[in-house]
Amino acid sequence: QYVAQNRSRPFFLGVGFHKLHLPFRSPTEFMTHYPPARNISVAKDKNFPKESPPIAWNNCLAGGNRYSDVTEHRDYLHAMADEEAQLLRRGYYAAVSFTDSLVGELLQKLKDLGLENDTIVSFHADHGWQLGEHNMWCKMSNFELGVRVPLMFHVPWMASTLGKRSQALAELVDVYPTLAELAGLPPPPDLDGTSLAPVFKNTTMFLKNASFSQFPKCGSNMKNMGACTKVAKDKIDFMGYSIRTDRYRYTEWLRWNGTSLKADWSTVVATELYDHNGDPEKDFNAFEHANIVSFNPGLAETLSKQLRAEMSK
Repeated sequence: QYVAQNRSRPFFLGVGFHKLHLPFRSPTEFMTHYPPARNISVAKDKNFPKESPPIAWNNCLAGGNRYSDVTEHRDYLHAMADEEAQLLRRGYYAAVSFTDSLVGELLQKLKDLGLENDTIVSFHADHGWQLGEHNMWCKMSNFELGVRVPLMFHVPWMASTLGKRSQALAELVDVYPTLAELAGLPPPPDLDGTSLAPVFKNTTMFLKNASFSQFPKCGSNMKNMGACTKVAKDKIDFMGYSIRTDRYRYTEWLRWNGTSLKADWSTVVATELYDHNGDPEKDFNAFEHANIVSFNPGLAETLSKQLRAEMSK
């Protein structure tokens, strides 16, 4: 309504959609887009990655998320039954379609107002999601599927960029400075992100050599840690920091100091290293199926130094 009433003024509109958050409830019409649950495929590799530390695993489907009745899925060694996984996957897909329709309504309104050719549109999620891959569900991890998000920009006056894809490494902190530069606005000087605008002119360009993520863990049982949901920062027990280069993902799990609110880099609890060489970006699970850190100590040390240098800033 504001945009409709102020069409001559520049505007920024941030729109968030609750789905795909749990529970997977969507209008019936979107469920009918998909076949019966028994015909829905399950994760190709339902097993937790070989040699990976149990602290990297997370069970998010209990209690407050309303799926506490799932069978078997109680630790990193026991995958959910296929029948239950199929039901959840069907619900997730329906939620995707529901949100897609809402995005469509928003874009149609932009068109109706005659603003589609003058407005930058960016689309992204705030985290990834796992649907049984690695014997995991939800987002609470530093695995590729947990932290990787869709990221799209539509800049109508840059016709040559329409439909183009880039393999450039990016982080969500890059969205703000990118939008500012594309809109011709000076970004604040203290932003952490990097503008991706140069990639629009050269999609093969890499502006950074790594991207970073982190996720906390709470509890004393290393084989069944909690995700620290609604836990105060000074009560966190461990923090996992991850670096992703164009080929590798390396993660370190450290004890968290609740007094300084910083990780204790002298107490490494576990490490992970995964090789994405040859990854067609269609089945990330297949490229994080084995932790190879013990076979590549030199590479792990190099990535650890890069990770620590970034996190100490």
